[in-house]
Amino acid sequence: LGENNKNISKPGISIYPNPSNGQVNIFSTGNLLNSMEVYSVTGQLIKKEAGINSSFYVIPQKYLREGIYIIKVESETQSSIHKVVIYW
Repeated sequence: LGENNKNISKPGISIYPNPSNGQVNIFSTGNLLNSMEVYSVTGQLIKKEAGINSSFYVIPQKYLREGIYIIKVESETQSSIHKVVIYW
């Protein structure tokens, strides 16, 4: 394969914007999102959503106060953990 094939994107999960001053978007390329969980840095479950069945999900601002959160996301083929910073 030639040099032009180096930038082919691979399926994955993106969370943006990060840091954020409002809502947080979750996007999956290539697979549908199954579930998502938001935890505070102390381990408290803030929000849980199952049965998403979409490639895009929005965590509304009302669930996210200023601070650091851990977001666990599961798609059809993978799971990932992300740290997100919320600021005002």
